[in-house]
Amino acid sequence: MSILSRFFSAEKIDYADIHSHLLYGIDDGAKSLDESVEMARRAAKDGVTRMVATPHVSTETSAGDLLNEASERLGILKERLAEEGIGIEVVLGAEVSLELGLADAVKTERRLTIGGNGRYMLVEMPAYGIPVFAEKVVFELLASGVIPVWAHPERCAETAEDHEFVRRFVANGVLLQLNSGSLLGLYGQRTRQSVKKMLANGLGDVMASDIHHASDTRRFLSAAFPKLARIVGREKAVDMCSAMPAKIVGC
Repeated sequence: MSILSRFFSAEKIDYADIHSHLLYGIDDGAKSLDESVEMARRAAKDGVTRMVATPHVSTETSAGDLLNEASERLGILKERLAEEGIGIEVVLGAEVSLELGLADAVKTERRLTIGGNGRYMLVEMPAYGIPVFAEKVVFELLASGVIPVWAHPERCAETAEDHEFVRRFVANGVLLQLNSGSLLGLYGQRTRQSVKKMLANGLGDVMASDIHHASDTRRFLSAAFPKLARIVGREKAVDMCSAMPAKIVGC
């Protein structure tokens, strides 16, 4: 580890993680309550003070039923965390598929937004590319007062190398959530180069883990922070890993 890496790693930062698949048995994340507890325990040990559980949600299916189940399991998880003295705040959100009608859906189901605050929505684009209706949906969300937070745009095939579409979204008020694992090379070199280029060109508002399992410790924000700070500077890195996500959660 370089001197610079040791310096950044030693800095005390209250990380806030707005993208995780912490809730058990909901999607492709934690498989059991015990795994959810262990994920939270390891995150807290790593310096995460706030964590958003963001199960995959599609408004074209029974989103309300899934969020009801997620809310119930979050309550059970919180009880276990309290019993075991694990000091981390966990709130409910969702990783929402970009689909037509999202602006109407959120009017009746605020839990589609982070913390149910009706302000920020973590939105996932299809991995294969940008739907033709994407700009329409984003405009409708923004017009209704909901700010889309685009989850891991660096992993989208269509925008991995050409960032002009990303810039258009950002210019209209969309926030970008980049994955720590992308910067660490966990999704391959193409994605790693894409996220480094985005960061070098001022694209990126929040970094999050997108953690799925207790074994995913390589994705932790502390592991990516030194690399992030070397690209954007320490002040911006703290903003992306702590201040901005905390603002989103606490809104």
